[in-house]
Amino acid sequence: MRESRGSGHRPKSVRVGRFTPVMLPWLAWAACVWALGYAARRTVRRSQVQVAPGVVHYDTVALNEWPAAIVRPCMYGRAYRAVLALYDVGIVVAGLAMVASLSVVLVTCCQLFLRVSPRLAKRDAIPDAAPLWLTPLVPGVNLPLRHAAALVPVGLVSQMLHEAGHAVAAALHHVEPLSMGLYVFFPAIPVAYVQLPEQLRGQRARLQVVSAGVWHNAMLVLCFVLASSLASVFWTDAQSLRVSAPGPLRADVPRNSRITALNDVPVSAMPPTERLHAWTRLVHDTPWPAEPGWCIPPATWTQASDACCHEPSDSLACFSSASEQRCMLPLDIFVHSTRCHDTCSQGFCAAPRDPLARLYLDDDLVVLRGPFRGLSQTMRVSTKQLRFPWIYLVPEVWADTLAHYGAYLYQLVFMVNVALLLINMLPIPALDGSAYLQHAMGLPVPFHEAYDLEDPAAMPRPTGQRLLLVIQGTTCILTGLALVGSIWVSALPT
Repeated sequence: MRESRGSGHRPKSVRVGRFTPVMLPWLAWAACVWALGYAARRTVRRSQVQVAPGVVHYDTVALNEWPAAIVRPCMYGRAYRAVLALYDVGIVVAGLAMVASLSVVLVTCCQLFLRVSPRLAKRDAIPDAAPLWLTPLVPGVNLPLRHAAALVPVGLVSQMLHEAGHAVAAALHHVEPLSMGLYVFFPAIPVAYVQLPEQLRGQRARLQVVSAGVWHNAMLVLCFVLASSLASVFWTDAQSLRVSAPGPLRADVPRNSRITALNDVPVSAMPPTERLHAWTRLVHDTPWPAEPGWCIPPATWTQASDACCHEPSDSLACFSSASEQRCMLPLDIFVHSTRCHDTCSQGFCAAPRDPLARLYLDDDLVVLRGPFRGLSQTMRVSTKQLRFPWIYLVPEVWADTLAHYGAYLYQLVFMVNVALLLINMLPIPALDGSAYLQHAMGLPVPFHEAYDLEDPAAMPRPTGQRLLLVIQGTTCILTGLALVGSIWVSALPT
């Protein structure tokens, strides 16, 4: 039985210059400008770079022949029909994604109304409100900066795959892109694009090209889901929380130790996802449900002082009863005392005032003292263990490291591509959803055709186009309300 201090196991910090956080966005911006300029110099006369305040634009025609080269082996016979059928599936997936994206926006608006209306009426907010379906990720606010740095390359590759879908689907119908390019907004927010001519004929061909982008994102997610399911060949359920990387706690919690309970929560009886959720609550200092107290003998309670309740102590913890506070050795209390509710017939019923966590191992108990946020960066746990015979063939350190970063990559790819799929299928001008809805409705007049706003009779609009304008305008308003409202609600005091 051991006691460890959780706050003493945070990663060591390095003192950096005061202006480093301010300089990082500018360094990232300069790196983007240099990289795109270098790429343009490598393709002289076929690429150009334009730098404006807050944005750099890279445009090239050097890649225009690539989509045709990719699809050339399958442009004939059964292979060609099979590929077209594959992109027909993309049309259905894109339609379902549009319904899902509109549902997310509508549900988020309803959630915001239910949360904001009590505040406007000066009533208490709804307790335990469900998380918003649409929550923007703001780096440094609800997204750690280390994750934002990883999101940039994943987002760029996912966007390139999305735009490649449009280009490849157009090449299947013998249409070559006009150009491809990339906008990079300050400090390093990439937006890729492919520019296609208006040469496609037929509703099916147009829908295939429009939906091919989100279909490529959906296929990437499907590939990662299948790869994750194949991991069961190598891993099996550990029936506990297995310590895969103990970090500085290796002396108290050795590698491959099995955590069977966290405080009063028996994690060994939980499904794997709930086990990880319980661990996440601990390392994020999320308040736990109220637990019973500890029955402390009168002699032990009266002989103790209350000094650590005013001055922090490394070995003692402050315990509070109904009327008094005393300093106790937490490990002794947790091992030798019985549980109680409010009162104790054999002494004083007290509970720790300090943030303490009890890790029940197979045959041991370790007490950690909070806060525990540093623990999430130094100690890793897993719900899986290697199967036989891999446990004897593969070093478990390598397997745990690969599994950790593979799961991290899977989460990033899943989150980014699902976001691209849903956001792009919103029927908003300049997004794929608007063009998809236009072609699905069979509107013959391109939406971007110029007309006089002050003279509606100058270009008569069919009923379908007027309906499209209403849908686009309504979606823009609801999406804007959902985004602004979710940011506002997250900034409100709880």
